[in-house]
Amino acid sequence: MNGAGELCATGIFGLAEGASPAAPDPGNYPAAPLPDERPRVSREVLAARPVLGTPELVLDAATARAFLDRVGEPLALYGGPAARAHPGLYLHEANRALSRNVIVSPWIHVESEGQHLGALRVGERLETRARVGSLFERKGHQFVELDLLLLAEGRAPGRSHPPQGDLPAPGIQRNEDIKPAEP
Repeated sequence: MNGAGELCATGIFGLAEGASPAAPDPGNYPAAPLPDERPRVSREVLAARPVLGTPELVLDAATARAFLDRVGEPLALYGGPAARAHPGLYLHEANRALSRNVIVSPWIHVESEGQHLGALRVGERLETRARVGSLFERKGHQFVELDLLLLAEGRAPGRSHPPQGDLPAPGIQRNEDIKPAEP
């Protein structure tokens, strides 16, 4: 929704049909400190940082409610003290993985592809671990593909979880146009 309350984009985030997909190995997604000073984004900067710093978010009730209000989500299942996090929050945090590491403005989100492994709940801490997947140019635009894994309370898939039995949040691949072509 934009400031005028008009719908600008939609998304679908769901569970895979059939057999559960193999969960990624969190060991392949190391946590790293966020930079003290964020450099301006460039292909060279991202090539030199194959592992990005790890933003964290404690999803308290106020943060969850603020996100729901911002996206205009009316479903009650995302509200309350033990509610699941809204799936859009995962994409928001994927954006933060880039913007907390480098100065990027403006940028165009091209696409996201996610593998839903479980749900973050209000009261849990989310880590967004990111690797630079590839850097490329197309029609004068500079792109980065990020490979991300979002972990709830630092849990790895298949390890012990609370009684709800949830696995960590999704793995997401992002494709961002970090430097649009000059007009």
